[in-house]
Amino acid sequence: MPRGHNVNTARLAALLHQHPSTEGEIAKMIGITGTTLSRIKNGQPARMANIKKIAKVLEVSASELIGEELATDVIQDMYTERLNQLIAGQPEHVRAEILGMVARELARREKEGDE
Repeated sequence: MPRGHNVNTARLAALLHQHPSTEGEIAKMIGITGTTLSRIKNGQPARMANIKKIAKVLEVSASELIGEELATDVIQDMYTERLNQLIAGQPEHVRAEILGMVARELARREKEGDE
């Protein structure tokens, strides 16, 4: 099960306050309970699907809700999850080779970024 992601609680609270709808109405638009929205606003990790729905209703990007540093981690998590789905049916030695290639490429890109 994918882990949840934290939102920038101050930013979310400000956006909710500025929105003409109540938090309960926003939660209903998103398809979650008011309690769930309140928990997210108070720092409980949320599923990316819910973060995207909240962002859409509030007319901002999901990365604006989670912050730029966290956005990078979220993207990496999404790519890792998708890669694992794609190679799940492959023999162990093939999976190991693919993961090794990806790790080497990431290390190369990180090193280039440091130069």
